[in-house]
Amino acid sequence: MTGRYRNTISFVFNENTCYSSMDDSLATEPFLLVSKPHRKRVHGFPLDSLSKDIASGKYYYDIAAKDVSTSALEDGFKMFFIRLFENI
Repeated sequence: MTGRYRNTISFVFNENTCYSSMDDSLATEPFLLVSKPHRKRVHGFPLDSLSKDIASGKYYYDIAAKDVSTSALEDGFKMFFIRLFENI
């Protein structure tokens, strides 16, 4: 199965005003969610043992330098604040 994490961000301006977004630009790149778990497990992160990189087909635990926080995701968070402050 292919999956991706959808993130949300909120900015509480005051007790009456809150801005939030769950835009696609805040989501991770797609990854494979498989049925056979990796032998490594990290408490509190059960899906990590089932997650594989689409391009290589390898478990993320087996990829030494894979950076899962992509610059596109970081740009999505930055754009949220740029749009927010342009409009308030």
